[in-house]
Amino acid sequence: KRLQLKPRIALLPMNPAYPTLYPEELQIFGVVTAFIHKTRSTD
Repeated sequence: KRLQLKPRIALLPMNPAYPTLYPEELQIFGVVTAFIHKTRSTD
């Protein structure tokens, strides 16, 4: 699924056979395993 934030929060399926989900609450969590680009310093 792909996260859409605007105009309304939705989880868009990559497979058109599945419905779009419009959650009332959404929590996203995970673990970063790799970076594709160099990170910028916040200094």
